[in-house]
Formats: sequence, structure tokens, C-alpha cells
Amino acid sequence: MQSGVIAAEESDFITGFSYFYESYEGYNSLQDVNAARALKYMLLCKIMAKIPDDAINILNSQITLKYQSRNLEAMRAIANAVKEQSLLSFEKAKETYNEELTQDFILKTHIFNLYQLLLEDNLLKILLPYSEVQIEYVAS
Repeated sequence: MQSGVIAAEESDFITGFSYFYESYEGYNSLQDVNAARALKYMLLCKIMAKIPDDAINILNSQITLKYQSRNLEAMRAIANAVKEQSLLSFEKAKETYNEELTQDFILKTHIFNLYQLLLEDNLLKILLPYSEVQIEYVAS
């Protein structure tokens, strides 16, 4: 699990996912409560790697059935917001699931970074069609 955290901190989310998946399998076979945390981190890696469809597919699979909780619903809401590239949906998800998204320092840090990336992407989407930009107009 710690190797996955380190990989995620270095923005290597694909490697982080594989470590978290390995942790999930181990914890799940032992019926350990940490399996749900590893699953949450797996979803986070898929979302941070900008593959929210994979996260949604994992959430819809049978491996998540026994771990259904508000934590996983929070991850579903975040994945859907990233898939739609919607800051409004992202902010609603953060507001609705504030406790679930802020109780874990690792998750909280990455969610903050994800918001910054989503904001950047939205600004680029607004600015790219123009050769010249009036900042005041774009800001409004």
C-alpha cells in the first residue's frame, strides 16, 4: 500500500494503481478492513490518470459490492465530474461528500490537485480557440 502512495505522490498513477490493486487483493483475501481503503485509492489513481471510465467500470463491477459506502459514492461522483469535465459537478461532489473526501490526507491532497487540473483544463478549453484573449472578458 505504501508503494502505491509513493507512486501516486510522484504522479505515476498507473504504477500506483497496480500497487493498490495488489494491496486490495491481499487485504480482501484476509477480510481486512483496509481492502476498502485500497479500493478507494485504486479509483483515485484511475481518476487522476484521467481515465474516469475505468474507475466507473470498477465501481460497477462485482468486486465493489461488499464495499459499497459513501466513500465509494464520493469517488463515483468525482469520476463522473472528471468524465464530464465539469467544475460545477466537481464542486457539488466535494460539498456533498466533504467528510468522505477530507478525512483521508492522501485523498484530500489528490482531490485538491485534481480540482486544479480540472480548472486548468477548463480554462484551456475556453482560451484555445482564440489567437488573442482579453483577460477581463474571459474572467467575466
